[in-house]
Amino acid sequence: MSYRSLSSLFCSISKEFQRYLNAQITEKYGRNTKTIYYDVTNFILRSMKRMSYAGWD
Repeated sequence: MSYRSLSSLFCSISKEFQRYLNAQITEKYGRNTKTIYYDVTNFILRSMKRMSYAGWD
């Protein structure tokens, strides 16, 4: 089986596999997706670094 064959296989089962993984994680760990948290640490640090390089500090 070639890389292209695997690529098309993964594309065809991607959504179904994501749903399966979500169900397994929910069952095992009790995942609650009503509230989602984002880690923006790197974004903020990069933004501050760019501002500093631009002389905006």
